[in-house]
Amino acid sequence: DMGAIAARGSWYNLFVNMRFRGLFNVTERMDEVFLEACTGEKDWDVMKTGNDVLTGDNLEWERLHNFMVGNDLTRDALYERAIGLLDLENFTSYMILNTWAQNHDWPHNNWYAARPRRPDGRWIFLCWDSEFGLGLIPGGYSADSLEFAVTQGGYLRDILAALLASPRYRAYFMAEVDRHLFFALRPKNILARIDAIQ
Repeated sequence: DMGAIAARGSWYNLFVNMRFRGLFNVTERMDEVFLEACTGEKDWDVMKTGNDVLTGDNLEWERLHNFMVGNDLTRDALYERAIGLLDLENFTSYMILNTWAQNHDWPHNNWYAARPRRPDGRWIFLCWDSEFGLGLIPGGYSADSLEFAVTQGGYLRDILAALLASPRYRAYFMAEVDRHLFFALRPKNILARIDAIQ
């Protein structure tokens, strides 16, 4: 509902020789095959937690990070160059969703980032393994999830912090928060989604 691609999966009871072996969550792997199926693009750089290369290489990933931490994005020209390196709408909705859900097993863990390997390819970000969201921990979280995101998580933290230094991005971020809270993240929509899954 927030405009990003997402892995599909389901839950299965596994029986081996008629003996129950457990409940398994079978989910698509976010690799170049998955990305090609979703977008039609064939050649990808895919990074995951720990800055590990799943496919392609990390040259453009390092370029993105170095640009973000090495430049003052309050300057319009540098901000424009920064948003040419990543899909701003995707990154913003990704950050909003994870902070909204209080996914505190992230951003230091459980993330994927990918870009098509072409000169104008921009990074997109994919939710993964988010079961710590929505209060999995008894009693839920009391921490400010946005503060958590900008104090944890290495490269994702650095990208977000660099963007948030820009007044243009802060205004955009807040407008996107409003938009998503009144559509995709509305309680009525969330409850309908939960009912459908159940």
